[in-house]
Amino acid sequence: MPKGSRSFFEQIETVSVNAVEILDNQSSTNQNLREEFGLETYYKRFSREALKNFPHLSKAIAVKACEELEEMGYKFPRQKNKATLYSLRVEDIVKIYEHRGIPKYRDKYNEAFTIFVSNLKGGVSKSVSTTSLAHSLRTSENLIQHDLRILVIDLDPQASSTLFLRQ
Repeated sequence: MPKGSRSFFEQIETVSVNAVEILDNQSSTNQNLREEFGLETYYKRFSREALKNFPHLSKAIAVKACEELEEMGYKFPRQKNKATLYSLRVEDIVKIYEHRGIPKYRDKYNEAFTIFVSNLKGGVSKSVSTTSLAHSLRTSENLIQHDLRILVIDLDPQASSTLFLRQ
């Protein structure tokens, strides 16, 4: 079939396949660089002491919940070389809220909350704003209790948000 006679949808499929390949290559390069410099993962971490500032928690409640969960077999991460200091990830704090019976957003509301970020002008930080918003909605101390699930649909041909969030 001559090149010019491909259907519109075949052309879209080709562009899509090429975009995925380029994105995979960029992600692989970034991952290799992070591994080379020992920066494979980053998670926002909290101490048990920091949980006193979270909604529905106090230091005593956090200590008690951690002890109960550990008795049930849950393993909380600790700081390296300091067996008594906790290094809690967002997922660990969500587990504490679950254990305390605090309802999640999806338990209270039947519908998702939608935020649409748009601007036809290029270079106005749409991707950075969207990615930052998604990250803050997931890791904000006041929102962790809701265990929000964040979906970012990146329609930007540069796929900047996809690249940021894939890291």
